[in-house]
Amino acid sequence: MTSGKGLIRKLKTGIAGLALIGAPYFNSVNAQTPEKENYQPKYDTFAHKMVMIEDSGIAGSHLSLKKLDEVIDLSKKFIKKTHYTKQELSDLSKKIYSTINSVDYSLAHDNDEAPLFPGDLPTCYIYSIYYLGVGQANNLPFYAVSFEKKIIEGPAELIVGGSLGHMFIRYDPNGKHNPANPNDPVNKGDENIEASIGEIQDKEHYSDNYYLKGHDLPKGSLINLDEKKLLGIAYGWRGAKTIVYANKIKNKLKDELDKEIEDCKRYRDPYYGYSSLATESQKEECLKKKNIEFRKDSMKKEHTKLINESLKYLDEEIKLNPNSFGAYYCKGRAYESLDTKDFELKSIENFIKATEIAPSPWIYRDIAFAYSSLDKDGCYKDIEYITKAINLAKENVKKAENLKKYRIDIKYAEYLSNAKYFENILEILERNKEVIEESAKYHYHWCDKIKNSKQSP
Repeated sequence: MTSGKGLIRKLKTGIAGLALIGAPYFNSVNAQTPEKENYQPKYDTFAHKMVMIEDSGIAGSHLSLKKLDEVIDLSKKFIKKTHYTKQELSDLSKKIYSTINSVDYSLAHDNDEAPLFPGDLPTCYIYSIYYLGVGQANNLPFYAVSFEKKIIEGPAELIVGGSLGHMFIRYDPNGKHNPANPNDPVNKGDENIEASIGEIQDKEHYSDNYYLKGHDLPKGSLINLDEKKLLGIAYGWRGAKTIVYANKIKNKLKDELDKEIEDCKRYRDPYYGYSSLATESQKEECLKKKNIEFRKDSMKKEHTKLINESLKYLDEEIKLNPNSFGAYYCKGRAYESLDTKDFELKSIENFIKATEIAPSPWIYRDIAFAYSSLDKDGCYKDIEYITKAINLAKENVKKAENLKKYRIDIKYAEYLSNAKYFENILEILERNKEVIEESAKYHYHWCDKIKNSKQSP
């Protein structure tokens, strides 16, 4: 296996610099990279390896090897032993949290240093990496723990309005925590630390606050993460951030090009300054002068290049964690953004793999919409998957009814455990099905005709 520092040197190659289009935007982000490339980390921890994998330098984050080392250096001044009572651990956690905030000002003030992407990485993930580095460098029994947000049924959006999951730190003296049985003697002395606020949480906090009670716990959730799984998560975030970056840049540049194209529809007299509707020849001359077609083509090439980079990182995550719901889901979003029929089919393929790991009404609906957009090529498949979405939503309504006895004094969990919430989802999906069934291919019986022609001798 590659050594820590060897891996770090290998990962410094990163993504090649971007050219041709959007230079002001690309350069403003890439300008952050020289310090990262020249800095040699002092410590060799899992956290350092994650930082180097995750931080591509193009999507930005709070994560910095230099800051991580500085936090560890300061922690060594007040961490003098490896095992603590609950009260001592509480005090220690608060001290680590305040130290992180004193070093990483932008994280403490929720203001990402990247110029275009404030908040792309969830704070729980960033703080957990700091805690993980501090723990390993000081021989503390700190373990990163995560679960994917698929546990909560809701719109499956990629890092918009939230993250793909949640991460926290577990203090586990024997390193043998059993999440399937909270009363297992091996769990004695274990404590959960919400790294994003620096406080110890009650044993039931995550099962209550994140709606785990009454549901099957997805395989791999709430276990102590080993190096392999941690590196997989880092690759996943790098891939996900690159998708967001690529799409935001593409949309921003597209808006600018669209404005310039619109401007070319008007002709301004160079002598008198008055404006009038441009003739076709004046419009063509304007578009040619602005080099619109070349810039469109360049934008598409750069977007495709970045999406391909993201797919590479997501494949790395799948190698390390074949059952990663997030990796397959993000691959589906990546292919979807390439906006061609072949890539739409690849998008569907990955969404289906994600649902095989963790069924979701919303992703079933995404698959149904994707098949619907394929017109005749998606015949009956769109109805099949919107029906799956509806059936799963009905199951969730029943589960929510059964979970009323678990209602707890947390508004968000109460909202989620209310059957009305799931009933609203069901209503949306049933309306979606009606729209699909009323589309042209079913209204004009195209699908039936195709099916009958295939069956006829």
